[in-house]
Amino acid sequence: VAVRQATFRAIPKGEPIPAEIVYDVVPPLVTSRFKAPSPDPDLKVRYEITDESGVDWATLSVSNSATKAAVPFTREGGVITLKPGAPWSAGQHVFVISVCDTADNRAVSHKVFLTGEAPKTPRTALRDDGITLIDGKPFFPIGIYGVKKAEFNAWDFDRACGDLKAAGFNTMHSYGDNRNPEFLAAVRKHGLMMWSDSRHAVRGDTWVEETGRHEPTLLSWYIGDDTAMNTKPYELLDRDEAARMLDGTRITCQADVVHGGARKTDYQDFVPYSDVLLPELYFFYSTNRSDNASCVAYVIRDMDRARDDAMKYGKGRPKGIWPILQIFHGRNWKRYPDPDELYATSFAALIHGATGITWFHYAGELCPERGRRYSGAFQTQKDWATMTNLTTRIAALAPVLLERTPPQPKNPEIVRGEKLDPQGKPSVSVLMKKHEGSTYVFAVNASPKPARARIFAPVKDGEGSVAWEKRKVKSAGGAFEDDFKGFGVHVYRFQ
Repeated sequence: VAVRQATFRAIPKGEPIPAEIVYDVVPPLVTSRFKAPSPDPDLKVRYEITDESGVDWATLSVSNSATKAAVPFTREGGVITLKPGAPWSAGQHVFVISVCDTADNRAVSHKVFLTGEAPKTPRTALRDDGITLIDGKPFFPIGIYGVKKAEFNAWDFDRACGDLKAAGFNTMHSYGDNRNPEFLAAVRKHGLMMWSDSRHAVRGDTWVEETGRHEPTLLSWYIGDDTAMNTKPYELLDRDEAARMLDGTRITCQADVVHGGARKTDYQDFVPYSDVLLPELYFFYSTNRSDNASCVAYVIRDMDRARDDAMKYGKGRPKGIWPILQIFHGRNWKRYPDPDELYATSFAALIHGATGITWFHYAGELCPERGRRYSGAFQTQKDWATMTNLTTRIAALAPVLLERTPPQPKNPEIVRGEKLDPQGKPSVSVLMKKHEGSTYVFAVNASPKPARARIFAPVKDGEGSVAWEKRKVKSAGGAFEDDFKGFGVHVYRFQ
């Protein structure tokens, strides 16, 4: 790279960058301004085109994706209305809208809608606090990626789904098999749900139209994977709209790294264009445990940043966060998490805003010719037992996690031990919930070193039980104390 005749200007930290020196590199947004699916053959199909620098209307074109023929339209201000010359026929309609802004950034937007009825399947949505609703009833997704036939399930989807159901899982994803009738039949039989890929619906997808949108097990359309690495924000908008314009009854989700320690996260520009983010929380890179001392602290950092981004950039649209925790090793990830790390990272995610929880992934993947060699949740019978011990406990707590979060108590006071985690935040963090007359306090130590904490909670003086530990703690004056090992997790219940 050769740089010549350049002028640099230093802007002091905290001062806004003057608008006149900010170069526009963002293409226009093309947003649908009508609702589909619709049985109306005379549906008015409108798109609003916006850009901060201004739209170069002379560059605007609309064409049929299949025939490449130009589609007539009229424009009023920033809104165009398609004029097909005849009523819309039943089925999918796919268009390409190409337009530049005045800085010569071009968007090639793929738009699709369906002339027809919406499916009669269960409707999914988000409550205003990000909790998933199925036909209006709260649902806490407990999911896993990569469900497939393998030796340990006797090469049988029915056995796989039965095992997962018994372990407390209720949601899943299968690379390559989400459209397999055998897989779908097993998911239905065991009363499970799934998220399914619809990333290519923007160019027309007959399976989504004819089968997928009528599938009763479908919880969410999966519209982005490692999103910021391979997708522009306006492309995710197109995918989000395609799912709604073909189905109209399901939420959308995407998975991506957050990079919570960066000045700007990978999630920030994509926040408005999906209902749910699945943050990829994979922090076990080294075979040396001491090198992974920040694993829980990193989960907390990324969950907090994702939640903050959702509130700041969500444009009033509720957002769910279903973190993906690491339960594998291979390639760049040199170590499998041990049980303490698995529990602590999972409960840290729940404490810091998760409205569902998932893990990557179910079965190992061996593909040396592509440089892939992953383990999975079923690396050994012992690993599977650790995984299912965790998921059955979370499943039992799901009714508590689905309750609205009340005002939270102040941070715990560290009586003895590490006051801060390796990333400089309080080492012990808590989440308080109320359910059926009881107060629950979830607590995690993000430090690898022991600590004793004084935890504050608005409960009566007396004893509270500690889940799964066959012991009690005493509360007095709205507080109680307890010891935590490194990466320790406790769940308390007070009547």
